Amino acid sequence: MALELIVWEIVIAIGLIGYFLGMYFRLPHLFLLGSVLTALSGALLFIFDGLITGHYYLVDGSFANIIITSSNIGIASLGLVLIAIPIVSFLVINFDPQQRRTASPFHY
Repeated sequence: MALELIVWEIVIAIGLIGYFLGMYFRLPHLFLLGSVLTALSGALLFIFDGLITGHYYLVDGSFANIIITSSNIGIASLGLVLIAIPIVSFLVINFDPQQRRTASPFHY
């Protein structure tokens, strides 16, 4: 469990740093990388918590069934938010170079 948590923390840290720096400096490639890593970290929450497979590994290597608790629902909600934020951001942020200095970075 500790290794999965470390991997997730590294992915979310790099993703959010790239996401915010790409949005602030209006660098579409950095923003794309950050968005993909942020959405990937949301997907990793589902995988690590066992919500995709319905099973998780016990310490002895055997499988156990997932019992849905409030912590699973909270983790699933956080995963969905981490997946939805980059998708919505792609729809509203404008990286057009001709309007880079004169207009707002948002389409609307």
